[in-house]
Amino acid sequence: INHGDFNDHNLLVKPDGPSKYEISGILDFGDMSYGYFIFELAITIMYMMIENPNPVDVGGPVMAGWESVFPLNEAERDSLYLLVLCRFCQSLVLARHAVIQQPENEEYLMITARTGVRHLCRLWELGKEEVERIWFQSAAQFTQP
Repeated sequence: INHGDFNDHNLLVKPDGPSKYEISGILDFGDMSYGYFIFELAITIMYMMIENPNPVDVGGPVMAGWESVFPLNEAERDSLYLLVLCRFCQSLVLARHAVIQQPENEEYLMITARTGVRHLCRLWELGKEEVERIWFQSAAQFTQP
């Protein structure tokens, strides 16, 4: 089962010391589905990119955390870049559609769109090989002894 919308707006956190937090709960189960776990990772990377000043750099640490629990196989690693691009596209299209139906809620519905198009274009410009190099090298730094 995939949550389908794992992002910072759907997390509850609690203090863990003076300057750290830990996840204490997850909200919004309306997008849950049955499918491959790699979709969940792609969704998470996309949403974390939205919130980061260096969005391309996000994939490595998120992937390292993911792989500490669910190691990726070669097919999953090969598909991750494309799946992140697809989630950006899906989120942007669905947000625009939702705004047409609920114009009074545009500010919330367009959160991803504010920076999403720019991030999508940047990922495309860099290309799969370069993005994977950044993500995989960064992830490896977290797993080295």
